[in-house]
Amino acid sequence: MHGTQKWLSKASTMSIDNNRTWRMVKTAEDNQLEEIVFTIQGVLAKKDLLPVNDAPLRDNYMFLQQHIRMTGLGCKGFNDAADNILEAQLVFKRKFPEGTFERWTPDNTDGCIGIDISNHYLETSKAYPQEQASFEKGVDPKGILAAACARRDLLHTEDNKVRFFSSSIDEDGERRFEGTEPQIFHIGDILEVQLSIIAVALKNGQKRLKLKLRSVALLDQGFSKVSRKHTSKKDKLELTTMNRREKERYIAKT
Repeated sequence: MHGTQKWLSKASTMSIDNNRTWRMVKTAEDNQLEEIVFTIQGVLAKKDLLPVNDAPLRDNYMFLQQHIRMTGLGCKGFNDAADNILEAQLVFKRKFPEGTFERWTPDNTDGCIGIDISNHYLETSKAYPQEQASFEKGVDPKGILAAACARRDLLHTEDNKVRFFSSSIDEDGERRFEGTEPQIFHIGDILEVQLSIIAVALKNGQKRLKLKLRSVALLDQGFSKVSRKHTSKKDKLELTTMNRREKERYIAKT
């Protein structure tokens, strides 16, 4: 995320679901409004990307979501990205009456900034009058979510899709991306993530910022792969220290 002030001055908000959520948009070259999508690189610190193999307790399908937490391990570039998200709140703050917008702050429980990004699998068909979309490969292998959509007023739309990619460097030194399944990602992987910033209406009339997950791409899994080979506590402690320093250097270069 660069040139915050430049794009911030061109950003506005738009709702397409009867004021349940608001998106951050800009005017494209064809004079049409399009959602602003941001790209951020960092280390995967937490994830819930497993395929849906069991029905949720109490049939709470609306609460199911794909979620990751990214960290930069203190890297300045990642911290700057978090600062840009904080500044982006100004676009939404101007939209709502004073005192009705809850300020977003990044997680900082481990002394390093963490950013939570997620996207629900399903939406209500009444609030989101969109066409049903197919599930990404590996997301709904047993058809549990598809069955829920068939017997309830639920939809999986294009807006719910999270796309997953692996990557490699070709002989010309260019990075190439290829579609993959969510099971390949592990804690410690270095990722490139695309997200959008939205505001969500709460039941008490307040509005809250949310980072909506759009895509996850694997850049490097060397550190997490090495970590998984070691089992002793001593080895894990030494690897964690080494990996953290090396990951900081890696992110700083990208």
